[in-house]
Amino acid sequence: GSSWRLIGALTRLHERDLLSIPTPPIVVCIPCADGNLLPGVSRRHSEYGDIAHPVSMAHGDFVATKLHPYVLEKFRVGSGAEHACVMGSSLGGQASLQLVLRYPEAFGGAACLSPCFQPGTIAAVAANLAAGFTPPPPNNNDGGRGGGAGGASASGTSASRGTDHGTLRESSGKRRNNVLKENQSRLRKSSSGRKGETTPNANTLHSKTIYIDNGGDVEDTRVPVFEALDHFTLNERWWNPGYWWLDTSLQPMIDAMRWTLDQAGVNYTYEKFPGGRHNERAWAQRIHRPLLALYGKKDRNG
Repeated sequence: GSSWRLIGALTRLHERDLLSIPTPPIVVCIPCADGNLLPGVSRRHSEYGDIAHPVSMAHGDFVATKLHPYVLEKFRVGSGAEHACVMGSSLGGQASLQLVLRYPEAFGGAACLSPCFQPGTIAAVAANLAAGFTPPPPNNNDGGRGGGAGGASASGTSASRGTDHGTLRESSGKRRNNVLKENQSRLRKSSSGRKGETTPNANTLHSKTIYIDNGGDVEDTRVPVFEALDHFTLNERWWNPGYWWLDTSLQPMIDAMRWTLDQAGVNYTYEKFPGGRHNERAWAQRIHRPLLALYGKKDRNG
């Protein structure tokens, strides 16, 4: 595809003193695979596939255990998870969130632009969040209600909590629902500073910075079937249609992911861009938004 104009955006954000870090981050671009693993089996769709896909698992393992350590060795960068974030679009957005799920010790945040979330990844997120918080034992000094649990987003994010749509359901029934309800209540109280509150498990998404966005049709604003400016590129990939229907069709699974995050009280950023297409030109036009979510100053305006 074409450029996201990522370097230019980071340079401008740094010049305007909008980043929470003293220098812009090192950007490591991973080529999007071409060709097929087998006839009719796209290599890219396999590498960025659902969380239990063996090729997806192998690709994530390469990024986290080979490429990331190589960058740490060759460049002067911080080694903690808070110093490394991942970003991707479409299926690459799903792959980015999977990296944070699978390797929480390596990556502290994920930006998912027009993500193509699949059922296994959403289920893995639910399992990750359910494992992170369990109800505390009764506290005799608190009317038997139990203590609180803190929930905080990683440093530098402008995360906002998604809308509360209800309680996560599963076949095991009532107990899980009660667990998630209590977690939500305790997380909402986490800013009160009450004695005895705990911090979220560093291996769950409660401690990570998450950004999700999407374009598509919104009420009277529709994605145009054809946009001439999509095809003014200076490389061989001049045909860049941005599949006008795709962001709209991805919305139900994005909503399912948001609902899952909401039930556990996770802080995250979600932005909707009415009429946005599914291509690099559309992502380049809003690339500053995920960058600010991952690296922006907390007290920034807008």
